[in-house]
Amino acid sequence: RGSRTPRPCMVPVSGFDPMDQVQLIPSPPVSQVSSDPAEDAFRLLLSTLGLAESSRPELDKTPARAAKAFREMTAGLRVQDPLSVVGDAVFEVDGAYDLVAVRDIPFHSLCEHHLLPFAGT
Repeated sequence: RGSRTPRPCMVPVSGFDPMDQVQLIPSPPVSQVSSDPAEDAFRLLLSTLGLAESSRPELDKTPARAAKAFREMTAGLRVQDPLSVVGDAVFEVDGAYDLVAVRDIPFHSLCEHHLLPFAGT
């Protein structure tokens, strides 16, 4: 991918008109840039919290954890053959020609509008 030099990003500061006032938040140091675009994106997202907050040692591994969690939450999008996941759950019953409703099946997904997880039964 070659070496690249991160550039500062322009992030609007709340309370100001974004057309007039922009706060310059430094991008992560080159040593923190990874080869994983999702990890880099989460690192950039954390940088919008400000330098003092985003540079805390407790957050060093957060971009990698968040990228891994995001991949896990969206793993279903990469399934090539849905029958490989469904397995024996698709079957025919002699004499049954109507829709069968099954209740209390736990599920989890990701809201595509907010990118937040949700679950239910």
